Amino acid sequence: MDVTSFVAGQNSGFLTVISVFIDQYLYLILPISLIFFKRKIDGKLMSLVISLLIILASSFFLKGLFQTSRPCDANLKLQSCPTDYSFPSGHAAVAFAFLSFSLGSWFFVFYYLIAIAVSISRIYLGVHFLNDVVAGAVMGVISYFVSQKVITNA
Repeated sequence: MDVTSFVAGQNSGFLTVISVFIDQYLYLILPISLIFFKRKIDGKLMSLVISLLIILASSFFLKGLFQTSRPCDANLKLQSCPTDYSFPSGHAAVAFAFLSFSLGSWFFVFYYLIAIAVSISRIYLGVHFLNDVVAGAVMGVISYFVSQKVITNA
């Protein structure tokens, strides 16, 4: 049994509630969290914004290029299977971009926990394979550091 099947095959009411919450509200939770860390982020915020734009464009391109079907099956814990392609995980990419953004700060632990929870929840919900999430994580980290390099050289 592979990791994706094992994780997606688990059935816990608590994990389902948490995973569905993350699925539906991630794009609200992360930006709102920036409000609490405002004093520490001003210099790095532009790198994060550019990184998110890179993720949006590259995710769209890679999904169309690879056209990987989602692993959705009878174990799907969402109401329906997303209709777009699986590879890479945009949720994981965004979470890991925020994690990279937080390096060297006291809120790194917060974003680390969010990134891990997002990654596991994508597989648990049956909407991504393990390699989709890993690729998304790598894409998020690389996009942030490329953005930071562009900003510091500009």
